[in-house]
Amino acid sequence: MNGFRRFSRKALLLPRFVRARWRGRPAPLIVGLSITARCNLRCSFCFGRYYEQKVEDISLSDLLGLIENLADAGCLHINYSGGEPLLRKDIPDILRFTVDRGIITAVSTNGILVDRYLDVLKEIDFVSVSLDGDEASHDRVRGAGTYRKTMDNILLLRKEKVPVQVACLLNRYNGDSIRGLLELGKKHNFAVKMLIPNEETELGPTNPDVDLSDEEIREAISRIISWQREGFPVFFSSETYRQALTWPKSHWEPIAYAGEDIKEPWPCYAGRYWCQIDADGKVYPCCAMIKNFAALDFREVGFDRAFRHAATRPCRSCAYLSNNEFNQLIGLRYRSILENIWRTVKWS
Repeated sequence: MNGFRRFSRKALLLPRFVRARWRGRPAPLIVGLSITARCNLRCSFCFGRYYEQKVEDISLSDLLGLIENLADAGCLHINYSGGEPLLRKDIPDILRFTVDRGIITAVSTNGILVDRYLDVLKEIDFVSVSLDGDEASHDRVRGAGTYRKTMDNILLLRKEKVPVQVACLLNRYNGDSIRGLLELGKKHNFAVKMLIPNEETELGPTNPDVDLSDEEIREAISRIISWQREGFPVFFSSETYRQALTWPKSHWEPIAYAGEDIKEPWPCYAGRYWCQIDADGKVYPCCAMIKNFAALDFREVGFDRAFRHAATRPCRSCAYLSNNEFNQLIGLRYRSILENIWRTVKWS
């Protein structure tokens, strides 16, 4: 897929968001879809502990039927994740089927297997690759030798002009290497989305690799905002990071539920205009609600019913970065939209 085609597909998002909001009917515009619980790494802070799960992969026929259903329901964007989605040998069929339906198609991966599937990854809209700082900090949490393999595959994607987002989880070891990672992004033209620990781990401060205090987390967010102002390729809008910086609770309590006296910075559209489908087929309002919400399996009740049920979520606000970025885009907040357009042009 050439750069112009990728840009034109993304350029259509805004008018389609406007049309969906004007109609006022719920629609799964943005979908996170975990297609396997299997993983080839044992990352120390893994929020899903995928290496312990025994969840059978959703069948290809069920997945293709789901994608068709999502396309008919107005889906604009699917991000495939896991576990490690590239462990599925039928991943080329899944990705090409999605692209052919006109849906913006992305993959979130640890990067180890990218070279095996480069041909099909060249055909999608972008790839998100986990890279947690420099070689020492990355290998410490993901395993010896993983940094070099991952970095080689990032450069391989960039050589083929595939847009790359690097996902970096703030942890105990990488605070001093974040600026270096941003400089690397500037050099090789990829954006870096800095994640805070509540975004990726359910182990919380009991995990020694992510036992950061609220003060340390807020200090890191302040630095990230500053680097973004300097022009470094920081993914997520400035408003999203400011919301995380001013979150009124502890970052280890990232969700506010109905009845809590917390001011909402903007409406949340999870379960109404976007959702998360886990590897067991259950449809959640978002990733933050996994294990906090009695979701329904689309294979048992159909996607439409499972999606309507997701709208009954008990939460009202949260500090999750990806959630708040989606809310701003679907909420048509012009500043965040302009920043996203700028990132698409500059860092693709």
